[in-house]
Amino acid sequence: MAIQTNDTISNSSSSLFIIILEHQQRLSELTQKVISDSMAKLEWADRIQEATNAM
Repeated sequence: MAIQTNDTISNSSSSLFIIILEHQQRLSELTQKVISDSMAKLEWADRIQEATNAM
């Protein structure tokens, strides 16, 4: 088992935070499309599920 230093933990936390921010941005973009009626609600739901599964 590897010993994690504070730097390793900090880097892991930063990477996870970036992934979460990118995911939130993608969900926001998809939601904006459904609000603007450029995407059907069913397609929106499918895309949200795909994005969440990929995360």
